[in-house]
Amino acid sequence: KRGIPSCDFITIIDVLHHVPGASQEYILKEGFASLNNGGVILIKDVDVMPRIKYYFNYATDLLMGIFNFTEGTAYCYRSSEDFKRLLTKIGFKNVEILRVSKIHPLPHVIIKGEKQHE
Repeated sequence: KRGIPSCDFITIIDVLHHVPGASQEYILKEGFASLNNGGVILIKDVDVMPRIKYYFNYATDLLMGIFNFTEGTAYCYRSSEDFKRLLTKIGFKNVEILRVSKIHPLPHVIIKGEKQHE
């Protein structure tokens, strides 16, 4: 039995870089299996580029962990292209990457994927 009920839309916001890579893949596979045909996954996370923004985000995450605002200080950042490859490998179609803002100090990206009719 799956932990995620059948659904049409999944959002994962600022979570995946806080869990190990293998767990990220497991979460995304479970999401794919739970999505109805035509369903959409929307991920907002952190890119590793541009590097200066990535380092700023890493320092922010590290401080949040040190001061116990978040659990742990181990992170697994992926590039947006790596997320795209992983989602495609899992079976998502029409995977798109959208940059949140060029002027925002953190390298946030939105990654969208669709589960097409089988």
